[in-house]
Amino acid sequence: MTEELIRQESVHLTIMHWGTAEEQALYSVRDKVTEAKKEETTEAKSLISDKWREASILVREGLETGDFVFHPTGKWSSLAHNLLHSRVYTLLHLAATMLLMLLALVEYPGVISEDESFYDGYQYTGVVFPVLVSIELSLLIFIAFDLFMRVVWQGARQFVLHFRTMATVLILVLLFADAIAAVCTTTLNGKAHLRVLRALRPVFFIETYRMNSVRRVFRQMFQSFKPISDVILLILLFISFFALIAYYLFGESNYFFKTYGRSFVSMFILRTTANFPDIMMQSYHISLATPLFFITYLTFIIYILSNVLLGVVYSVFKDVERKKFKKLLLHRRDALKRAYYILAWD
Repeated sequence: MTEELIRQESVHLTIMHWGTAEEQALYSVRDKVTEAKKEETTEAKSLISDKWREASILVREGLETGDFVFHPTGKWSSLAHNLLHSRVYTLLHLAATMLLMLLALVEYPGVISEDESFYDGYQYTGVVFPVLVSIELSLLIFIAFDLFMRVVWQGARQFVLHFRTMATVLILVLLFADAIAAVCTTTLNGKAHLRVLRALRPVFFIETYRMNSVRRVFRQMFQSFKPISDVILLILLFISFFALIAYYLFGESNYFFKTYGRSFVSMFILRTTANFPDIMMQSYHISLATPLFFITYLTFIIYILSNVLLGVVYSVFKDVERKKFKKLLLHRRDALKRAYYILAWD
């Protein structure tokens, strides 16, 4: 009897053991399935997040008329793009370029001191010159960092092919060389050279992210110059023609028309009426018919040709603005399409 009970108990324990093992296996499979589902959900969320981030960048490029060639394609490119377009960085970049321009307010010869010992030619006595040069070099290094981040964002090939960016790099190199040369000449000769390259500093301000509208206006002005140049050439020919007539009519009696070059300059200034009637009075004492020549010239140059020039400028600039607006609208539509395809793609 005792042996039977022991056998039944062992069988019962064996069944319990196998049941516990099966349950553990089931629990293990369930946990793995749950973890796989969690990982799949995390990957799906990450993929959705990447899609929305990519779409937001495309929408931003559409709003800011950015070229899709510069669209970030990798991790570091995206990080550089986000940094260059962040609110804090753009304000910092704008402030740095403004400070670089404002240095002219405290640099020679922008400041005139009653104490002649404060300035000695182009030499700053005391600590003024080293401080200003240190600030200038620090700001130029920051601008160089901005350009380096553009290389990371756009890629070396696209960066080199962009004309405006390469012009900015050239100006930056020239200003670096100018600042270093000023330090060297001050150390060796006691006076810095005449730094005319400082006039290029506003280029960095125009190239900032927040000056996009200003750059567009400048671009449209250059685009509209070619049609306007025809009317400007017509006005110059008209002035040359009347300058030649004035040279032969009044060259002997009037100081303003002694030579053809002086005659052309005088007639060119007369277009603004700045030298009228002084230009006419010497010849008026000789002939009372002299005013007819000048009245005819002023009538044509002021009331006809100037209005024609104004009309052409307005018409051409309006046409360029209309084409640019159409291009911007199509660019934004293209950006929205690209963003939609990214979000709709499964």
